[in-house]
Amino acid sequence: PAPHAPILPAGRFLGKSGTNEYGDFVLHCDDVVGRISRKLEETGLLENTILAYASDNGCSPFVDFQELKAKGHSPSYHFRGAKADIYEGGHRIPYIVQWPEKIRGGSVSGAVVCLSDFLATIADCLDVALKENEGEDSVSNLPLWTEERTEVRQDIVHQSIDGSLSIRKGKWKLEMCPGSGGWSYPKPGEEPEDAPQFQLYDLETDIGETQNVIAKYPETAVTLREILTGYIRSGRSTPGTKQKNNGQEVWETILWIEEKQG
Repeated sequence: PAPHAPILPAGRFLGKSGTNEYGDFVLHCDDVVGRISRKLEETGLLENTILAYASDNGCSPFVDFQELKAKGHSPSYHFRGAKADIYEGGHRIPYIVQWPEKIRGGSVSGAVVCLSDFLATIADCLDVALKENEGEDSVSNLPLWTEERTEVRQDIVHQSIDGSLSIRKGKWKLEMCPGSGGWSYPKPGEEPEDAPQFQLYDLETDIGETQNVIAKYPETAVTLREILTGYIRSGRSTPGTKQKNNGQEVWETILWIEEKQG
């Protein structure tokens, strides 16, 4: 769960990151990962052990972005937003996997993946078949790890803290809200009155999500919306038997989308 609130780096890491206590806590966390890796090596288990390192979402504002910026560090890099937002800064995360027996050291993949994929990936590693109501949104990343394929997903769905959804397919990303859907400006209820209800971004040319092009490419927005609502109706985003979605809010989301988009 670290680094997370409360920010509690051990004393020997205080002041060592050159940023603030959150940066020191990241160093503490990295040190723990190193200790685990060294122990696996000492016990002869390193070669055939999957060691995965990731974050659950973008960085939270509680780390004091302004203080970090003054030190020359931006946790979201050049992505817009942070934890809780629908924007890329809320979802782009570090993801490092070590498995010397199967994964080539130093290899890098540019494929779109999600942490929900870990279930299907490990099931694939163990040759375990998932049931129809298990891992409905999980796609095996094993072909990426072994470099047999360069892509495993057709698209990916995200959700902000207020329940707003987005779908990314290829270079396009459709966001079903007029603002961040989270804690960054514009927060829910604080969007400009003339803001479009939805947002469409070309991540290939605008990775910072600065130019909403939904008015320019309405057909693309409609296509992505139909894929998204199809997943909601099917109760899954992978091939398989239709599954039930829990909660009335799912159907209210569909009705809201269709009402806003016509």
